[in-house]
Amino acid sequence: LVRTLVHELGEARAERVLVRSGSLTADYLIANRIPQPFQWLVRRLPRDLGLRLLLGAIASHAWTFAGSGRFRYDLHGDGHVELAIEDCPACRNLVTEQPVCGFYAGTFERLFRRLVDDGLRVREAGCQARGGTCCALRATPDEERA
Repeated sequence: LVRTLVHELGEARAERVLVRSGSLTADYLIANRIPQPFQWLVRRLPRDLGLRLLLGAIASHAWTFAGSGRFRYDLHGDGHVELAIEDCPACRNLVTEQPVCGFYAGTFERLFRRLVDDGLRVREAGCQARGGTCCALRATPDEERA
């Protein structure tokens, strides 16, 4: 799908489509797949604890988006989170000039903003399709709100 989007739309437009589809996927997950009691709890916990709980749940279901790839995350004390998908199925055997992991960035940002902290922004920090060792994302507090 990613390869077709890039081919048909170009990298920049494909990336916008992927980010939007990730956001819509997160909305679906929140409405249909993440239990309401879990959402209630995560929203009320301190930010770092809520993130830790949510990321643990995401990691335990990573096969649903990483396939045979590997998902990992690091929650840092300075308020940012590093996420990585090694052997990313969206970028496998794809070569691009700009990152094309917008689906993951859009999904994580919407999940984090709706469930943990509306001030978190997720950006792509590296991409296998650009020659990186993994697809890397970085969640940071919005600079305007910090």
